[in-house]
Amino acid sequence: MTIDDRTDDEMELVLAGEIVFERQPELDGYLDAFRRSGSASLTLDLGDVTFIDSTGLRILFGLMALAEQRGGTVRLLSVSAPVRRTLELVGASELIDDSLLGPDDRPRSR
Repeated sequence: MTIDDRTDDEMELVLAGEIVFERQPELDGYLDAFRRSGSASLTLDLGDVTFIDSTGLRILFGLMALAEQRGGTVRLLSVSAPVRRTLELVGASELIDDSLLGPDDRPRSR
């Protein structure tokens, strides 16, 4: 995990590996770090995340709720294909920001 306070209003978090139940204490630490930061918005780089389960989704939705309370947003960058599919299945794909991708990097429509 890498945390980067890019500005007072936005925090960046880079995650890697599997975001699963076994990592819950670490994941709760991410939520606490965002809470303590006072930042309104959060950018999550998920390019090196290989899998996300319901625990990871719970943390993601907790981060979203906190950002919304602060008048901010959560933005997901570099989302891997398995994580993208999971987000699509739970109706959260609107969080994915593909604006930094070139045309050849964008995921293919189904």
